[in-house]
Amino acid sequence: MGLQSTLLRALAAAPFLAITYFCHKTIDIDKLLANELPFRETGTIAWDGGSVAILPRFHPAPLRFLDELFYGTVGTFSPSTFGYDSISWWQTFTFLMDLGPLYAVFMIESCRAGNAFRAAYIPTVFLTAAQILTAGVVAPICFFLNLVFGPTASELVKSPSRRSINNKYLAFYLPLLLALHTAEILAMFLAPDFNTRHYWTYAWQMTPLWLGIATFVTANIVPESLCASIPSSPRFILALVAQTTAGAWVYMLARSPYSLAELYVPDFTPSDSFVLHTRLVLQTDQVCTFGAAALWLVYSFLDLAISGLVTAADWAVLGGLLSTGVVLGPGSAFALGWLWRETKLKSS
Repeated sequence: MGLQSTLLRALAAAPFLAITYFCHKTIDIDKLLANELPFRETGTIAWDGGSVAILPRFHPAPLRFLDELFYGTVGTFSPSTFGYDSISWWQTFTFLMDLGPLYAVFMIESCRAGNAFRAAYIPTVFLTAAQILTAGVVAPICFFLNLVFGPTASELVKSPSRRSINNKYLAFYLPLLLALHTAEILAMFLAPDFNTRHYWTYAWQMTPLWLGIATFVTANIVPESLCASIPSSPRFILALVAQTTAGAWVYMLARSPYSLAELYVPDFTPSDSFVLHTRLVLQTDQVCTFGAAALWLVYSFLDLAISGLVTAADWAVLGGLLSTGVVLGPGSAFALGWLWRETKLKSS
């Protein structure tokens, strides 16, 4: 890819950086830290219905700095995980569940030969950064780098070897993702005891890092013959992960007393309320994360069209994905969009 082409793609991808900027400004880190201060000073998360003591020590001694890093963050999640903001409980539960397909796609793309030694090659770095800076800030940057420096559709079509995905690191990814992400989210929001929810909120903060390390270790210590016998195709992984996230979304549609607008459309009215600002942060985080994911799918669609891989009937796919996002959630829609893109690449 020539310099001129790279610059043109960077210019076209500028909306991703705008999303990152918007998310960062809306979240207002200074206000967020100020709202966390009472938790840090008292060591207790207190609300009208009760209180929970923040775990003073969670990580082993060599990683004790992580306790300080996330000490206030676990308090920020408390309106949603403890449910004293009912809107945030529903919104954040489905948001975090929907991150599963996003994690899976990032991991799968890192195994693509054409992404070797590019930004997509190190998903664990970006996903761990997202736990600290928010996914709404980091994810658009990932999509920007992938679009600008990653292989184009035409390049992948011309070179099947660059399009290929090494399943070695995917053999154990699905059970690890379900154990280290999905199960922890369920415990954060559904455990009957608030102390248990608090514990798993702490545990989830570094999940992308442990997930990346566990994936690397298992892929390198388990015999290749065993790895080869385990279902590990991207289609299989995304189908199962999308089902879990779709289940959470359908549960929300069936049981939530709130409209989709109440749950997912941020209210930008300035407020000093801890609960309202936290709700704004998490809603904005979700909108920016999956807004960037949807935009990446649109760019991918256009990339395929430029390469002559899109038929007239395929244009209905975009509308179908939008409907899927409403019925099954944005995570499932993103997974299906990626699978459709992969199908078109392989059909060339």
